[in-house]
Amino acid sequence: MVSVKGQLEDSPLLDVGAVKKEYWQRKEVLLPSLAKLMPKKKGWFGRSKPETPKIVIRRLTEEEWRDIDERFYDQKAELIKNKNALSSLGDKMLEGKSLTKDEYTVINAAQSKAMPIYKGMLEVMIEEPEMNYSDVSAMIDVLDDYDRNTLMAYVNLLTSQKAEAAKRILDQRNEELNKMHSKIGVPT
Repeated sequence: MVSVKGQLEDSPLLDVGAVKKEYWQRKEVLLPSLAKLMPKKKGWFGRSKPETPKIVIRRLTEEEWRDIDERFYDQKAELIKNKNALSSLGDKMLEGKSLTKDEYTVINAAQSKAMPIYKGMLEVMIEEPEMNYSDVSAMIDVLDDYDRNTLMAYVNLLTSQKAEAAKRILDQRNEELNKMHSKIGVPT
């Protein structure tokens, strides 16, 4: 028998936060709302069975992020102009307060302006099947709300993870700069 005494005690604990942030590079996303549009597959004894289609999405590289930023610069600039109004409306919704018709109009207009950016991100993120912008647009138009929200959640997850990583790197660099400044006596 092999002795393991001391080996488990010296092992570091699992950092679940790090695992959750980096748990996938490629992800298969099932789209059950498109199953009715797919050809039926013959199963046992000639029974036809609808298959649930899937797409494979992947993380974007830094260069792809820059391309998306360049491609959709005008839409992003337009959304940033209304950032304060949208954040106050979002806070109002989170508090459970009802919105007026005009406030819903502002939110819907912002979603309409953001949708091309999401479609552009998905165009690059979708690895299988090969899709262009018009294919992604057609797919999103056909999806039900659940599948559409699932896809948008993955895009939002990637953008928030990218922002978290950038903030973490910025904080580390600022900490290094502050240490260097304190060593040489420069006030921070």
